[in-house]
Amino acid sequence: SDPANDLVSFCMPDFGKCSGGASEISTALGEAIEYLTSQKWLNCEETGSKDFVQDPSCICWYNLPLCLGSWLVPCCSCATLARNLERMNGKPCETNFLVCCVLSFLCYTNVCWYAKQRSAFRAKYDLKGSDGMDCLQACCFEPCLICQDANQLMHEIPEYTIPMAPLPPSAAGAATATAPKA
Repeated sequence: SDPANDLVSFCMPDFGKCSGGASEISTALGEAIEYLTSQKWLNCEETGSKDFVQDPSCICWYNLPLCLGSWLVPCCSCATLARNLERMNGKPCETNFLVCCVLSFLCYTNVCWYAKQRSAFRAKYDLKGSDGMDCLQACCFEPCLICQDANQLMHEIPEYTIPMAPLPPSAAGAATATAPKA
């Protein structure tokens, strides 16, 4: 297959399917507000026992094409986030894309919504982290988190791929082989 076509089709959701996501916006907004008002974002107690494959989240050189795409090409970052969320919360990519776009314009509530989704993702795979760090990093370093989540998903779900940004070969057993930090 043609890598350029693969990348274009990855970055462009099927906008015809976005109308189905409109009903999810109020639900997502409610989840974001609940997360914010419950003050879970203040909880910095670490949970989980496994390290992320890309640990810490800010090491760009781990998967440099993915990092550069996330920081420098906004549509790549949005598409990767929406496709990551599709695997994280089970909702279609187009729904997640629409929710993220709309919540970005509503007092940046997408940060709280993404932090909530990420906390559930960490719990599912028993990954180290805290609600507080999820929220802080989503607010300040969202492209780094998008990369970290994508790399972890490619590690956990081998059929999940991102065009032109494969998981580095050294990560084949990194998450399971890494001993927990003392």
